[in-house]
Amino acid sequence: MNEVIKDVINPHHLAKFSGLIRSRIPGMFSARSLAIGDHLLFFNGLNSAIGRDGYFDHQSPRNLLKDPNCVYLRRVWAKGQIEVLKPLSLGQEYACRESVRFIKRIRSDHYVCLERMIVGSSGESLVRELRTLAYTNLPPRTRNTSGIDGTSLGTFTFQDLDIIIYGQLSSNPHRIHWDRRYSLAVEGYRDIIVQGPFALQVLLKFAEAAIGSPITKVEYRNYNCIYADTEVEVKLLPRQGQYQVCMRDAKRPEIIFLQAMVSCQ
Repeated sequence: MNEVIKDVINPHHLAKFSGLIRSRIPGMFSARSLAIGDHLLFFNGLNSAIGRDGYFDHQSPRNLLKDPNCVYLRRVWAKGQIEVLKPLSLGQEYACRESVRFIKRIRSDHYVCLERMIVGSSGESLVRELRTLAYTNLPPRTRNTSGIDGTSLGTFTFQDLDIIIYGQLSSNPHRIHWDRRYSLAVEGYRDIIVQGPFALQVLLKFAEAAIGSPITKVEYRNYNCIYADTEVEVKLLPRQGQYQVCMRDAKRPEIIFLQAMVSCQ
């Protein structure tokens, strides 16, 4: 699978995302370029192959392996990495080249890792992203995970309307983010859930404001899904020239949603 998605970094589109979160978390958008993670609002092409869950099916194990029996009930965003080699400028057009880095089976699940390279008009690499999707038939479950004992950067509540608006901004048709009936009856969730990119962008905004320098690289992992109306707390801990950042349940700190290691210039 190789796909090229072109997009223009529209400042008005970015301003809509800023308006969604501005009053609730620190950090300001640059007037000239994107901060790390903001490209997730762009380069989300609408592919004609859509699964019953509303998400793009061209990257599923069934299609990649050409195996009609390789069918999974759920797909979730497991982990990833983003490295900014050069910031993307507002108002400019770029191309995102997406390819499969690997596909592997672990026990009863499949993991698909996509490499996404955003390039400029002359072909130079600007942003490199890896994202790994987990395909599973296991029901959703909440697990306790050890977090970090760092400085609290504040809290944020993901309201159901936030999730729906972010799905529109990022052109994400996955039904678990907007169709409550489907989420409960088919995939077994308790409600609609927060998009992985949305949680990551919120975490990065908190972290960058606290650090005071542009973040150029992040490696992250998702541990638990975040339901609508959940209040999360973001914590930060310096680690040998890097920073460990954690997003956990503000009321049940033993539940970790997202953990990341970030680096600055």
